[in-house]
Order: sequence, then C-alpha cells, then structure tokens
Amino acid sequence: MTPRHLTTPEIKQMAKYAVADYEFSCSWKSAFLSAASFAADEFGVKATKAQAATAVQIAKTIWEGYRMEAEKFNRQ
Repeated sequence: MTPRHLTTPEIKQMAKYAVADYEFSCSWKSAFLSAASFAADEFGVKATKAQAATAVQIAKTIWEGYRMEAEKFNRQ
C-alpha cells in the first residue's frame, strides 16, 4: 500500500468510522488508528498521519454535535 491523496468524501467516511470507534473506546488515539485502518481496508491506501488526523478532527466535530444535541434533549 502506498500513500495517495484521499478525497474529501473518503476522509469524511474515515471520520464517521472514527466516531463509531470513539463511541466504544472513548479514546481519540484509538479512533485515529481505526481511521487509518479503515482507509487501508476500504480504499487500499495507507493514509498519512495528516489524513488520519484530519479525519479525527472532523470526528471530534461530529462528536461535539452529538454531545450538544444530547444536552439540548436533556434540558427539555
């Protein structure tokens, strides 16, 4: 496997996978590794550290949205 440019949709898919991993592991490091593993399995690409880190940053934003939605729901 060689590194290559991943498209925005591919990185977003990695982010969704990272969020799912974080939900169970509560570890962003584990989510990072899962995102990189996902790229290898799904796209046959060795994701660079920057690509996996970008996916994790997007995942953190998604997770914050989930947290805010839950907080809003609990206030009602």
